[in-house]
Amino acid sequence: MAKVSVILPTYNRPFFVAAAIQSVLNQSLQDFELIVVDDASMDSTREIVNQFKDKRIKYIRHEINKGEAASRNTGILNSTGEYIALLDDDDEWFPDKLKVQVDCLQKRYDDVGCIYCGLIFVHRTDNRILRQIVPNKKGNIYKEMVSKNVIDSPSSVVIKRQCFEKVGLFDEDLPYFVDYDFFLRVSKFFSFDYIERPLLIYYVHEGQLSNDVDVIKKGLEALQKKYSQANGFGISFQKIYSRFYFQMAFLYCERNDFTKGREALKKAMLSNPLNYKIYFQLLFTLFGYKNYTKLRRMASRLLQTLKRRLIAKSNQINIS
Repeated sequence: MAKVSVILPTYNRPFFVAAAIQSVLNQSLQDFELIVVDDASMDSTREIVNQFKDKRIKYIRHEINKGEAASRNTGILNSTGEYIALLDDDDEWFPDKLKVQVDCLQKRYDDVGCIYCGLIFVHRTDNRILRQIVPNKKGNIYKEMVSKNVIDSPSSVVIKRQCFEKVGLFDEDLPYFVDYDFFLRVSKFFSFDYIERPLLIYYVHEGQLSNDVDVIKKGLEALQKKYSQANGFGISFQKIYSRFYFQMAFLYCERNDFTKGREALKKAMLSNPLNYKIYFQLLFTLFGYKNYTKLRRMASRLLQTLKRRLIAKSNQINIS
């Protein structure tokens, strides 16, 4: 039995998945099994995976396309490791990711079920670094998860197997927000911890599901339906809905569709009228596509700068 089971679902991304597999094989912690779940790819994915002559790699193929959640579940159900690590086929790990996170999990209390890490966003086309995410939420993060998914990427996590035994697998009925739904359920019963430094490269490219407005909309509707009865969680999802409508508005505006963008922003505002970012975005849409893009980027850089300064100031106060 391996210490870590790495679950890597893939669909029609043979060259992306090759780099992702290599980043697993390069890990300093070598006690792992890598389960590649091919979700009925119609290209050379099988041949690419078979080029790696490593007995720790298990290749499983779906005969029909079943989607992200089902692919992850197939991998988990065929795994044996004490820990589960998730990796999307278009991401890559730093060589010491598994070792650092597993070492940390083994030293933590029994209530810690999941550990995540910092990550770097990189543009796939020109390898330009877009931004770096530094995690800052640990312990009981359930309240934070209700208003925001603090786990920026499933590729950043290592999870104890008992988390799946407690809350179940990924929800295959959700077309989107699969990760958020799962980590929300985990946070209800387990504590989280993090490694602050980046151990993951998250590549940004045109083919990502997060760029598909229709899929996001369907996922949001499915999420609303799932939690409309609260399901014993006893929480309101207004801030979450607002955040997702805000994301949809951004995608519409990036495509120069300001009519739908403003509609989504209005829904975001109704769900969370205290979010000042919504009003800035509404204002930016009045200046046309080129100016909208410039203003949005300027505002994003300004907010990032202010956030870094506030964190630095907070650290100085804590030290003193």
